[in-house]
Amino acid sequence: MSETLFIVGVISLASFANNVISVYGPEGKFDWLRSRCFCSKEVLTFPQLIPLFSFLFLKGKCGKCRESIPFRYFLVEFVIISLGLLHMAKNMVNGAGILSFLLLCSFIVIMFTDYLFFIIPNSVLIFMLASGLYRSTQLSIPLFTGILSSLSAVLILTFLTYYFETRKQKQIIGYGDIKLIALLFILYPVWETAFGIWLSAALALMTFPLLKLFQKRFTNEHKIPFGFFLSLVFLVIEFFKLQYRIESFFSVL
Repeated sequence: MSETLFIVGVISLASFANNVISVYGPEGKFDWLRSRCFCSKEVLTFPQLIPLFSFLFLKGKCGKCRESIPFRYFLVEFVIISLGLLHMAKNMVNGAGILSFLLLCSFIVIMFTDYLFFIIPNSVLIFMLASGLYRSTQLSIPLFTGILSSLSAVLILTFLTYYFETRKQKQIIGYGDIKLIALLFILYPVWETAFGIWLSAALALMTFPLLKLFQKRFTNEHKIPFGFFLSLVFLVIEFFKLQYRIESFFSVL
């Protein structure tokens, strides 16, 4: 029974995540009522609301006006549902497993909002902060050390950002990225967080030229969606820690 409820929750959360991401796009508002097609001319039927299958059934197009549905909808649903099934396969349908799954979903939302719209939602960060504070009481993560490291990171990065903006007229990191980094120091041990940030920066510098090559909206003057790379790296860290049921990612390396 618990696994059935978990699957229903995963499917609902996959659709909900897309709704949250859409708030920061051209749609600009949260859809509290029955979902409509992109042309807003038709209320979606129940079969059209089923994640994954509705996209495939409609061949990626609106059932009314035949406007193309962004592939992002299918991708977000596929990743979240796949992670949910992996949780079930690992018998992680419990409090700790569900909390970890929600953190993974939060990282996915930040990945897409930052990549598509250069926004890291405060609402998602607040949820992750509450989750992190609760998890720190369940695991051997020193809360005081995490908060101290978080504040230190905020002060250092804010000072550097202010210096480069006022003296060099350059923005080295977004304030949303600073908030996310501060949160990561609370969620994870200090050295693990530092390693994840370094790996994210290295990945961003190596792959951003490819993004500019395939995505015309990224230009030489455009900032790097660093929140996307941070979320991607820490999603992998969280996933491996969950799969191996360890407290430190370094135990896998």
